[in-house]
Formats: sequence, C-alpha cells, structure tokens
Amino acid sequence: MAYYFLLQVGMSFIFFLTFDKNIELNFKKFIHFFFLIFLIIFTGLRYEVGGDWFIYNENFILNSTKFNFYDLSIRSDYGWELISFILSKLNFSYVSINLISSLFFFISLSVFTKEYNYKLLVFIVSFPIVILILLMGFTRQAVAFSFLLLSLNYLFKEKFLKSFIFILLGVFFHKSVILFLFLYLLFPTKLFKYLINNLFLLIFIFTLILITVYGLYNDFFQIYTQYFGRNISSNPESKGTYFRWLINFIPSIIFIFLHKKFNLNYIQKRVYLSFSFLIILSFFFINSFSTGIDRYLYYFTIIQIFVFSNLPNLRIKLKKHLIIGIILYHLLILYVWLMYSVHSYLWIPYKIYYFNI
Repeated sequence: MAYYFLLQVGMSFIFFLTFDKNIELNFKKFIHFFFLIFLIIFTGLRYEVGGDWFIYNENFILNSTKFNFYDLSIRSDYGWELISFILSKLNFSYVSINLISSLFFFISLSVFTKEYNYKLLVFIVSFPIVILILLMGFTRQAVAFSFLLLSLNYLFKEKFLKSFIFILLGVFFHKSVILFLFLYLLFPTKLFKYLINNLFLLIFIFTLILITVYGLYNDFFQIYTQYFGRNISSNPESKGTYFRWLINFIPSIIFIFLHKKFNLNYIQKRVYLSFSFLIILSFFFINSFSTGIDRYLYYFTIIQIFVFSNLPNLRIKLKKHLIIGIILYHLLILYVWLMYSVHSYLWIPYKIYYFNI
C-alpha cells in the first residue's frame, strides 16, 4: 500500500515545486518522461496485482491452445485473445501483455493530453482511478479506454474516419465501448456533410458496423442482459459505483458552470457537456444497474482528467491554493479507496515481476 502513496505523493511534490518555476522546458519534459517510463514499468510489470490478474492469467494460458482465429464469439474479446495467443506462441508470459497494454495506454494518454500545459498533473489526477484501478485491475477495458482517447483526439479535429476506426478497434478489446458511437450523433450536420462528400466512405463504415454487429451479436446481447437486462442478477453488484459516480460528478458540475471559460472548440464542448449530463443522470440508475453504470463511469473519468488538469489554466486567483486542493483531493480519493474498498486487497501487496517488493 505504501508504494501507491509514495508514488502519488512523489509526483505531487515534484509537480508543486516545478509548475510555476522558471525552469527550462527541456527539464520539465525530462521530468514528465521520467514518470511516464516509471509508470509504464510500475503498471506493466506488476505481478499478481489487480482485480482480474489471476483470471486474465488463466485465460492467457488457455488461449495458447484453445484460440480460434475464426470464432468471434468468445468469452473475452477477440483483440485481447488474439494478442494473448500470439504472445504465448512466442513463449512470452502473461506479464508481456500487461506491459504492452500499459505502453499503449500511456502513449494514448500522452497523445490525448498533448496540448495540456500541466502534463505531470494529468498523471496525478489519473492515478487513483484510471491508472491504479482501471489499468492495473481491468486491463482489457483499459485498452478500450485507450482507443477511446485516440478516437476522441481525432474527433476533436473533425477527422471522423480515424475517430471511428479507433472506436471500432476498441470494441475488439471491450465491447462496452461501442456505445460511444452515440458521440457522432451530437454533430449531425457536420457528420452528414462529411459522409455525403465521401459516399464510398459511408458505404465502407456502414459495412464495417454490420460485420462487427453480426459477428459479435451474441456477445453484445449477453453483455446487455447482464448489465442492463434480465440477467443482471448473474453479474455481481459493483460496490464502488456511488464512490466513482461522486468522483465524476464533481468535475461534471465544475465543467457545466465553467465550460465557457475553457479554450475548447465546438465538438469538444459538446462531448464534455454530454459526458457531464450523462454522469449526473446515471445516478438515478445505479441502484438497478450498478455494474453496467460502473463500467461506463470508468470511461467518463475522461471528464475528470480534462477538468482537473486544465482548471489551473483558467485565470483564477490563488492558483497555487487551487493546485494544492487538486493534489489533496486526489490523495484523499486514493486513501479512501485503498482503506475502504471491498476489493483493494487484490492490489496489496504490490509486487513487480521477478522482484517481490
């Protein structure tokens, strides 16, 4: 447990000492790069740490002999199973796919936050929920989350095809991400003009969607019935849903009231506003669909990353006090989860591959 606090406190301390100092840009880039590499190693080379570690490890071993290239209807997700199969045939262990997933996650996060002024603050804000719980606990969904970050990055630039492709790729690692196709409906005029001007592209996208839905229909239906339908009793209740809802609710309220002050384009504002309102509305469904809502609250944590990483950019008085508040708030989130979560024991003690530290 101490290692998680030391890492969070260490990043926070260094950021607080350097964020407003007249330090060379290259040195700040070095600090960011150092923590980037450290976090990739810390998360990617963990051993027997995380909520689904043992289940994923068993699936990895099973895939070495049972994987079928032509079977899209599998218990896990095709992309994850395919990579597991390839790595197992290359005589790599399960740790290898975790390392690759961590590398891909932090590359995607870096691309998504490329224009952010306080990049180390991104790690501080992301650590308790996105990095510690999602990436180190539910790796398949973390990979889908990474594809969503890349998809949003291109959507914000009105590159609809690239955005769509990354969403579609994410589906093959966690099918829940397919619901984010609704984002394109937020810009019907722009999307219609784009598709009309690219008629072949329209046919291509429609064909891809049909093939994906047809190939994965049974899995989509099973997930729906487990999370939101008649079989929700077969899925364990998610105990931390209200906790994660509150964590997302706070930045959602901040964004709704301050969205005009952020330097955002039309698409970014609509996306973040839709996330904010969906988070607020989801509260009324937690009691009935806790696991399903919880799955999507992890994706919506993007609003937390954006708001708290960019709030200091606003010309708010007492910026230093605001940053102290953000740092302490996320230390509190980490403390509450580690001390009171039903499943946090699965992350303790932290162990790294080859070394039990």
